[in-house]
Amino acid sequence: MRAIELNGVAVDANKAAFDWGRVLHEKPELLTQKTAVNPEMDLKSMQDRHRDFLTQYQDEKWADRYDDYLHNLSQRQVSDEFLKAVSKSLFKLMTYKDEYEVARLHSDASFQAEIAAEFEGEYKVIHHLAPPFLVSDLDERGRPKKKCFGPWIRKVFPMLAKLKFLRGTAFDPFGYHNERKLERELIDWYKALISEVADGYTPATAQTALKIASAPLQIKGYGAVKLANISKVKAQIRALQKESNV
Repeated sequence: MRAIELNGVAVDANKAAFDWGRVLHEKPELLTQKTAVNPEMDLKSMQDRHRDFLTQYQDEKWADRYDDYLHNLSQRQVSDEFLKAVSKSLFKLMTYKDEYEVARLHSDASFQAEIAAEFEGEYKVIHHLAPPFLVSDLDERGRPKKKCFGPWIRKVFPMLAKLKFLRGTAFDPFGYHNERKLERELIDWYKALISEVADGYTPATAQTALKIASAPLQIKGYGAVKLANISKVKAQIRALQKESNV
């Protein structure tokens, strides 16, 4: 404890972490209790939360597209569980993390406050980014290698975030990148897929339909990793459709 005090960096937080480490060594079951997942949100609360985020992500019209699709789907003979799965997956696909979103999140006041709360004294924040137009090399996993950007980039973030209205338009300088095109195409692909699944939805196909609706949640990463995950998910969905005629 004295060593932590002498080091003088985040003293209270480091002491608490040290104490918790000792406790959890003796009683590891407490970790599960402390990190238990919050109760599942009801469908309306989830969609309201998604709508708020989508409005910040793009605008009201973008959020309306999400709402309208789910409203129309709710008129079909499908379960709330299925609607929840679609709500999560569609939200994920409609909030792909492009350059505008990275800029918006990094320039958000709450993000700056979170950093300030974690560190004391003088510190320097380095941002690791992989803009498509600056990519030259790939890492060992085939992803575009990230480059380091110093504090100066935080002056650019607010300006770039304000240009989010260009997203998906002919004037979007980032929208011509293959990965961005694919991300936009995935939204329409998923909507068409779910509409098709809903047409054949019955109690007998409900579980398969749920697996199909949830599949896009597996799409993570960027670059080659993301492309591989997309191919994997689409293959899984084709197999599920073939197996159950959904």
